[in-house]
Amino acid sequence: MKRKSLLYTAGVVALLYSCSTKDLSSVDPFGYSVKDLEKVSLPEVSFERPAPITVAPGALKVTALGAAAVTELSGTGTLSSSTQQFADAVVRTAPQAEASAVIRETTSATLAQILNQKAYTGAQKGFISSFKKLPAQAAGYLPQLTLPVVQGKPAAARTGAVEGTAAPVTVEAVTKGEDGCKSSALEALQKVLQKLQDKKGDQLAKAEAEYQKDLKEARTADKCEAEKNRKSAVQELDKKYKKLYSDLEKNKKNTTSAAALNALFYAELDGINTLYQQELAACNQAVSLREAAAMAAFNNNKQKIEAGYKQEADKATGIANAIINACHNQGGGK
Repeated sequence: MKRKSLLYTAGVVALLYSCSTKDLSSVDPFGYSVKDLEKVSLPEVSFERPAPITVAPGALKVTALGAAAVTELSGTGTLSSSTQQFADAVVRTAPQAEASAVIRETTSATLAQILNQKAYTGAQKGFISSFKKLPAQAAGYLPQLTLPVVQGKPAAARTGAVEGTAAPVTVEAVTKGEDGCKSSALEALQKVLQKLQDKKGDQLAKAEAEYQKDLKEARTADKCEAEKNRKSAVQELDKKYKKLYSDLEKNKKNTTSAAALNALFYAELDGINTLYQQELAACNQAVSLREAAAMAAFNNNKQKIEAGYKQEADKATGIANAIINACHNQGGGK
């Protein structure tokens, strides 16, 4: 079979001037005609949508032990044995110099300033860092923090990767010739290829428009509430602790009670600030991932369009070659 095919090809090359233009539509040893060629067109493309990006919000929860301790500290100053143990643990764990400085600088008058400051003082930072060393029972008085999660992972663990563009598609050239039969087939092919290219251009333009729309949605899908959430949280913290610090100053409670109050206050403030930073990171990460998802969908859509174009262009080229070969087989001239 292979030998016969080779001989047939040689025969096709030898017979070039065999049919006229008017004969093209009737030449059919391969089952093709110019009409078949003209029917070739690009299919419609169903555009892929960007993959959804999920963000689970974080939360700061005051524990039952912490809430009970705050209630006791707002009273006469008499602490339950368990709250007293917590206060003693704070005094033992926190560096004395930092704890004393925090007691001096944290008052009902300075509370608003502390809540709005951009960074901790050295004493505050050292005092807050000591919470990590508290024994498990004492740590149970501090608020519990749940960080926001983007696509099932903490924001800091995510990276947005942008995929590359599709490789250019080339169309195999049809057999060239100058006789009338072949020229007519080639002319019909060029018109079909131009039609395919125009349709491809329209589809690529639509894909680009969809991408720009997806990109805009990626940047505005979820309004970042980090600033709003922190503002609301510190306002509540101010209401909650301002009277406590005022009572502490009036009643001249002992250093142990002051240490406990500061530990509860700064642990909650640090939780609010940590959650704020993580919410900002989650917002930025979600935008980056949505942009990457939009780009990935755009690239996939372009690849679909290019693949569809190549498939139909190859089909048209094959039909044109079949018609030309049929012209040869007819054995006629121009």
